[in-house]
Amino acid sequence: MGDFLTAADFREALEKIFAEFTSIKSEITTIKGEQSRLSVAVNRLQSDKIEAEGSARGGTTDAFSLEPPSFPHQTAHKLRFPRYDGAMDPVV
Repeated sequence: MGDFLTAADFREALEKIFAEFTSIKSEITTIKGEQSRLSVAVNRLQSDKIEAEGSARGGTTDAFSLEPPSFPHQTAHKLRFPRYDGAMDPVV
């Protein structure tokens, strides 16, 4: 009448799913390890840059003692509007 699944078929399907899961889990572990190594490399590069900037500024190597970049001072423009004195019609 209809298709049915035997215990052997079911076991085979589960084994395939488990094998794929194990493979994916292994790939995730590999990716996490690579991400960890890259994070360490980035931190090392940042530390080297901070030390280089500190030595260029006279030996200061503390990341918190670095001054933020200075921006040119900009003056605010004051807008001037004419005052209505009631002597003439403003629509005209």
